[in-house]
Amino acid sequence: MYLKGKYHMWKSKRRAFELGANELPIVEGKWPGSIDLLYQLVTSFKTEYVGEFVGNLVSSAPGKTVRIRILWEDEVLSIHPSAQPHQC
Repeated sequence: MYLKGKYHMWKSKRRAFELGANELPIVEGKWPGSIDLLYQLVTSFKTEYVGEFVGNLVSSAPGKTVRIRILWEDEVLSIHPSAQPHQC
């Protein structure tokens, strides 16, 4: 699992370099699989507004878009208005 994750990250960096793109900042937790971030996310549903934890997480990183790795899976989170889906 660890080597697969490292290979995926290396492959992602290489692909971004080939395209001339910048990689998104990665937010990783202290525990393996970022289980601590997952725990904070779940407990924040009980005490905070729904998107407050995610907003705080994204605003703590440079830019308005980050990549978060929870349970060795990448998710892209953004608070940028142009990245939001449009409602008809």
